[in-house]
Amino acid sequence: MNSLEDLKGRLKWMDEYHLEERAERLKEIGGPGVGGLEPRCSPHFITQADTEKGKELMALQDSISKLWNEAAMCYVNGQFRASIVLFATLLEAALKYELERRNIDFPERFTLGQCMERCGKHHILPKNEKDRVTAAAIKVNNYRNDVVHANIERYRPESLLGEKGPEHEVKPVRDPSRYIKDGALTGDGETILLGRGGLSIIYWYKAAAKNTLECTKEVLKFLYPSA
Repeated sequence: MNSLEDLKGRLKWMDEYHLEERAERLKEIGGPGVGGLEPRCSPHFITQADTEKGKELMALQDSISKLWNEAAMCYVNGQFRASIVLFATLLEAALKYELERRNIDFPERFTLGQCMERCGKHHILPKNEKDRVTAAAIKVNNYRNDVVHANIERYRPESLLGEKGPEHEVKPVRDPSRYIKDGALTGDGETILLGRGGLSIIYWYKAAAKNTLECTKEVLKFLYPSA
């Protein structure tokens, strides 16, 4: 069994190994604060809660910011499927917050897709599905469904079995020495491919996660333009 010191050494090595790519992904998050993870647009309407309704709204409001931080951290750390699910959860919380704030009723079990439809009906989101904001929300829901319901494994398995699908990101390896340790190739949480063009590295679900991030930003910017 590994000792605590062995495990600490392993974590330290992993941090150093992924430092550059994690910094690049943190830049993609684009948070305005020192940490780089903060959301640029989020609700801040409720500052005090004296009623059950107010407490519910404050809890949803607080959850939106916390979900953003969790989703962003997963993205930075390369946990791309987890980030997709959390960004979609954030979007559902934001839309339910907007429905609640306007006293628009909805049932207890109300999915993200149903929230989007109800918000379109009440002009919280543009009703036209071709509008960039509504289209962004639809993409978030689709990416979420692909991950949660194993749609890619069931209907597009080739995307995960050799033929690299659009959900993933493939980059050439410019410095092979970075991936060689003790005479063997290593890819901590990654897949390294050897092809005619040399070494390349595949980040599974990275492209889908980045699109989910950008689409979530688009919807939040529409909902909270002055935040």
